[in-house]
Amino acid sequence: MNFGNTMGTTANYNENQRHKRISDPDGSNSGNSIRRIMNRTRLTDEDLEQLRLSIIKSHKKKHYRVLVISALLFIILGLVLYYFAF
Repeated sequence: MNFGNTMGTTANYNENQRHKRISDPDGSNSGNSIRRIMNRTRLTDEDLEQLRLSIIKSHKKKHYRVLVISALLFIILGLVLYYFAF
């Protein structure tokens, strides 16, 4: 039984998605701004500063997520301990 080859369609779909993500005009996603900067042949001081700021922004997002998840876990742990204590 030969069902054919679907790899061509998959490759085209993935390639189109990749171009959509890279061509984000406002640079809201830090990954896109990093890709856009790294595609240039020469980097200026402004590009390096933008890269540094986008890295700091993405790290802050990750730290806030970890903080929120940790706080929720401690609250749940406290409630469980309170339930078993009384």
